[in-house]
Formats: sequence, structure tokens, C-alpha cells
Amino acid sequence: MNAGFGAGTPRDPLDARWYVRVGTDIYGPYSGHQMRGYVAEGRITAQSMIALEGARDWTAAANDQILGPYVAASTAFQRVEAKPAHVEAAALSSPVTAERPAATADYQLCNFVIIFPNGARATTRLEQTIMNLGPACKLSSTVWIVSAKETAASVRNMLTEFFGKNDSLLVVDATRGKAAWFNFGPEQESRIRRVWQRGDRHAA
Repeated sequence: MNAGFGAGTPRDPLDARWYVRVGTDIYGPYSGHQMRGYVAEGRITAQSMIALEGARDWTAAANDQILGPYVAASTAFQRVEAKPAHVEAAALSSPVTAERPAATADYQLCNFVIIFPNGARATTRLEQTIMNLGPACKLSSTVWIVSAKETAASVRNMLTEFFGKNDSLLVVDATRGKAAWFNFGPEQESRIRRVWQRGDRHAA
């Protein structure tokens, strides 16, 4: 890859662009916002080889300074079922049009509490997205409740694009007693996991 191609540092790190290598094929460039979406969908994993536009070398997505935290957050909450360790060429070369299976147990109507303690980068778009999920109520500038046919993880994945690197998000599924979160530090994440696991044991 030619060094210096597309030089210039964007103000928002996710406005930068990346290439993705699948075997001997190279795809892109894709903006950080697109890449973040691919990560959330599992199309790009920790082992996917990517390169920032203008870089000389390829690196695993997990080691990328900008995308690495999103990869780590997505990996931590992926289901146990096996996922491919690379991006499929067809997935990258075609529009993102993943369809949700209809009327499954995972997507029953549930009540969610959405909390973003530090605010959000794109508040207006974030609030509109929350309201589009279903009946919603804004309790404060950083707390919403909403009823939707979603899971905690799917709600989190829909909303993460509106948050910056210093923002955090917690989605609580009050119906199922589940939670999903984004961009909390290791210590906070450990505390959340301990509380949630303890609650699961008591419920059992």
C-alpha cells in the first residue's frame, strides 16, 4: 500500500478511512463509521487484517489504535456460537443489509433502560434512534426507557455510533435481566460483571 495516500488527519478519528485485506484481495477504503458497523455485526473481528489509509503496514483490527477498543467491546459480548475470523469478501463488497429473523425468542417485546453517563457525541440522532425503537420516555438528559423487540446487545450495537471514545453506554434489559455495555474501563466492567453474575446466581 502506498504511503502517504489520502494524507491528512480528520478531526473525528472515525472520519479516517481503512482498507481490509481478505487473503490476497484488498477492499476499501471504508470510513471509521462503516468499519465500526462491520465490527458490531461481526464482519470484522480481532484477527481481521486492516490498514489505515496512508499506512505502510497491515495490522490486526484488535491492535488498531482507533478501532481496537470497538473490536474489544464487540468481542466481549459476542455469543458463544462460532464466528468467522475474517471478513467475507462478499459481505464487504455488498451493502450492509442484514435481516433479522422474524418472531424469534430473542426479539420478543422487552423493556430497556438506556444510560449514557457522559452524554453522547450526536445527541439528536441518538434520541431519534431510541424513539424509533418503540414507545420511549426520556427520564433525564442521559437516561431513557423504551419498549422494543430487541436484545440488550442489539440495542447497544445500534447506538454505539453516536458515542465518542470517551463516552460510555449501558443498556439494561429489565424484562430478561440482561445487560450490555460499551466503553467502560476494565475496572468498571469487572464490577458490572461481578454484580450481574451474582444476581444470576441468586435468581437461580
